[in-house]
Amino acid sequence: MARRHGKVAALFETANKDENIKGFCMDYLNRVIHAEGVSLSLVQIWSTGKLKTEEQINDRKGFVSQKDIVVYR
Repeated sequence: MARRHGKVAALFETANKDENIKGFCMDYLNRVIHAEGVSLSLVQIWSTGKLKTEEQINDRKGFVSQKDIVVYR
């Protein structure tokens, strides 16, 4: 739809606040943005909530440290 209208495709305010969901960034978000036919120019990870577990923190760090991910703060 974005391409048809000459717009940038983006995903805003995505995050994982539920400590029962393991690997949100690497297992879910990463798979979505790298899926065939997906062309996102921007993904905004909701950052006002605190990550509750070490696993969540490491998952987020692993995601943002990928070579094709550019982080703006």
